[in-house]
Parts: sequence; C-alpha cells; structure tokens
Amino acid sequence: MSEYITKSLNNFESAELLFDNEKYSSSIHCVYYSTYQIILYILKYKLNNEWDSFQERKYAESLNSKNFKEDSHNLTISFIKENITTTNETFGRLFDSKIGILKRYRHTADYKEDAIDTRTATISLDLSRTINDELIKHFAL
Repeated sequence: MSEYITKSLNNFESAELLFDNEKYSSSIHCVYYSTYQIILYILKYKLNNEWDSFQERKYAESLNSKNFKEDSHNLTISFIKENITTTNETFGRLFDSKIGILKRYRHTADYKEDAIDTRTATISLDLSRTINDELIKHFAL
C-alpha cells in the first residue's frame, strides 16, 4: 500500500480519537490532511503526466505575472477539481465546495484563536469521509 494511503488512513483514525477526546482543532487538522494525502496519491499514481503539464503551465503563468502566488494546496486542489470537472461537472462543483469548507475549517483550527466546537468538528469529519469516499470511487482507487 502507498505511504500516502497509509498516512491518510492513520490521520483519519487519529482524528476520530482526537474527536472522542474533545480535541476538536487537532481532529480537524488530521481529517483535512487525510483528504489531502489522498489527493497527493491521485496526483502521483493516477494523474502524474497531466499533473506535470499543469505544473509547467502554472510555472509559466507565474513568470508572466508579478502578483501570481498560489500555495501548493490551492494548486493541487485546483488541478484535481479541473480534472474531475472534465468527466463529471456536478461532482467537480461539489468537490470544490466541500474541500473549500474543509480547508477553511482547517485554517481556523490551525491559525485562528477561535474555539472549535463539536458541531464544526463533526462537520469536518463527515466532509472528509465523504470527500475521501468520492475520490476513491471517482479515481477507482
């Protein structure tokens, strides 16, 4: 089994343990990375050639734009969304919406002083589980 998949499963399991112990911020951090590690697996093992071309195009765009700045997570998520949308536009939109919510919750959990409640952590666990399952199905993992 790929180390990305192992890490994804471990992060999700850790998130559940953290949630059960009311460590909601850390739980959200782990479920986000569970999903992100599945995305990394897809990029490496399912879409490697397309991903290389996409990165080259984005690099060329960055050379032509003084204001271009895109973090690696936004870049990978954008690429996966574009790829999904070419075969299933509805799923592409839903993926974009769900991963956006999960990423915002993770950003709040990691970088803001805001308290994270049970509801937000539950939503994050559910979102990650759903996204992971949908990615596994869509990319036949």
